[in-house]
Amino acid sequence: MGLLDWFRSRTSRFTRFDDAYALTRPALWRSLQKTVQSPLHSNKSIWLVMHFTDTFIRLQEELDTWQVDYEIVTSRIDPNHLDRSGLLATDQVKVVLAEMLTDPGSQVWLEPNLDSTIAMIVVERHPQLKYDDQVESFARNLPARVEFGYYLSLDDEVIRLVINETSIKILQQLGMNEHELIASMMVTRRLNTMLKRFADNYRSDEPADSAQQWLELNGAQRKP
Repeated sequence: MGLLDWFRSRTSRFTRFDDAYALTRPALWRSLQKTVQSPLHSNKSIWLVMHFTDTFIRLQEELDTWQVDYEIVTSRIDPNHLDRSGLLATDQVKVVLAEMLTDPGSQVWLEPNLDSTIAMIVVERHPQLKYDDQVESFARNLPARVEFGYYLSLDDEVIRLVINETSIKILQQLGMNEHELIASMMVTRRLNTMLKRFADNYRSDEPADSAQQWLELNGAQRKP
């Protein structure tokens, strides 16, 4: 592979979809089920990524209910060993805690496996923006085609830091309902702006089992 071909593969293989929002967590799970079971994703390795163990456990319960075959990733993922780890296989959904995504530290120089596609769906935001940035940075460095995006619920604790009833009514006027996700750059931009503003104001960064617990432990900021 020549230098120009290598550069093109690095810049074109990553697709970042607009974040998608559901009104409630049950609506989010229903939409996620449709995506996981869609024939459009049958030839992709689906990774479902989350930050907190309460979501990690709840998602497994949902997958069991849907009778979806899945694998829990129990060790850190090294981007340089994807082929040998079985993480590119398309016969199982991968359930991944964000802490398992090892920052490669330096650039991954492996020739990308463009015959494989990873659909990476992150199902919650972290109060500290840096942890979401780390997940996306990891995805961008994977030596494979990656389709990356968020499925989020407006009643999640982090989203509720920035979304009020007026915003929800606007989204409903744009077509949001209990049955469909809606992509909204308005929500994403506002959320990212507020999380950047909050980033340096938390008292600490103690680990927690849920976003709500993290905010309680580390000093939740007042809502805007």
